[in-house]
Amino acid sequence: MVDEKTMQTSAAGVAQSLLGEISSQSSPSPATSQQMEEMMRLLRDISPDDQSGSVHEATAYQSDTSFLRRRLPSLPAAFHPARKWIGARKNLTTIGLILIIATFLRFSDLSSVADGISTSSPQGIMASFSIGSTKDKTLYYNTKKGEENKALTLAGSYDGKSVICILVTNNEKDVADLLVALQSLKFLQGDTDLPSPVLIFNENNLSDEQIEAIRMSTNRPISFPIVDMTTFPQGFNPDDFVNQAQHFDVADRKPWGYYQMIRFFLTTIWHHPSVERFETVMRIDSDSCFKAPNSYLPKMMYDHIDYHSQYVGVEPEAGKPYLEGLFDFIVEYMDRVQKSPGNVMLWHFIETTWKLGNTLPVLRTNLEISKRSYMLRADIQKWHSTLTEEEPYGLFRYRWGDAIVRFLEAAVFATDSNVLTVRHEGYFHKRECSKEEVELALKHYKIR
Repeated sequence: MVDEKTMQTSAAGVAQSLLGEISSQSSPSPATSQQMEEMMRLLRDISPDDQSGSVHEATAYQSDTSFLRRRLPSLPAAFHPARKWIGARKNLTTIGLILIIATFLRFSDLSSVADGISTSSPQGIMASFSIGSTKDKTLYYNTKKGEENKALTLAGSYDGKSVICILVTNNEKDVADLLVALQSLKFLQGDTDLPSPVLIFNENNLSDEQIEAIRMSTNRPISFPIVDMTTFPQGFNPDDFVNQAQHFDVADRKPWGYYQMIRFFLTTIWHHPSVERFETVMRIDSDSCFKAPNSYLPKMMYDHIDYHSQYVGVEPEAGKPYLEGLFDFIVEYMDRVQKSPGNVMLWHFIETTWKLGNTLPVLRTNLEISKRSYMLRADIQKWHSTLTEEEPYGLFRYRWGDAIVRFLEAAVFATDSNVLTVRHEGYFHKRECSKEEVELALKHYKIR
């Protein structure tokens, strides 16, 4: 029979060796002497009283009350599942028991560390938390009564809610139109409980006077996040295409400004830090307005809707040069990714308009409402990237417009149950949005 003192020394050595190996793979220190003593006590209690009595050992395992149930002292709940496993193996050696218990002791000591809470340090998983802190550090005006001109962070109560997004240049006419558009947001009644913020995306070239005028045009929280409209997708050289006949220029705009606008609202906006905290994104152009109450905007008309934009017909004759290759492109794309149209009726309509009129249907993207989670779906992100970020750079090379792209993706990636194409009540665009008309409409509906 092995001397008990010798067994203890050998067992302690094996256990300490095991603990040393575990310690080499993680930062916490090896087991303390107190833990080692507790382990040896458990081993002594587990060992049979008569080390040489094989008959006694057999009787213990065969009785109604098992050896482990009778001998094993109360252990932490996390160790109890090991009883049955050990009890089923009569020949489990002392070394095997040492390995199991040493591992248990070691990792029970590590459990709090695994949860990000260390018993040896005052730092914890929420140690850096402070009341009012948010991940989004975008600064907003109009957030605190009496201090509307002070830029502050937005409260967490806005997380997952709606936001209104507008892209504007520093052109004086654009800013003047924007002031009217912001004033007309008083007609929106879908968020009276918590008015949705407004994000005025710009290229960091608005003057202080313009910013102040824009801020004072609405009582909603308003911010001015910066966007970069000068970069292009990797591999695309704008100098190779700027002089081509199909290049599309807008008066008083940078040569690629219109293309970059489409790219922003198709691909880039969903990853902008200022948008990440919101779920419903209402995009509106700066030359748009409302002249009658709208009962649901800037929220969705129905909760299950992922996208809403008005169907306004097909691309007119003047716009057909900018359809070049688009229909064939999406047909080939669906074939390569093995995708079938989600809305068969809309897809048949697309096929018919292309075959009979060599044109395609469009949506009014001057005002569109999107669920961010929908736009971040992997298949839709891949589609957008294919249009704007990868060869053949269809957006930049052929100026494929967002109004047509949105209709195509509504037919391919959505269904008839999560897309709306009806008109937004109270909405108007361009020439119907003069300052005088909007102010007259506000007066008519007695809205201040």
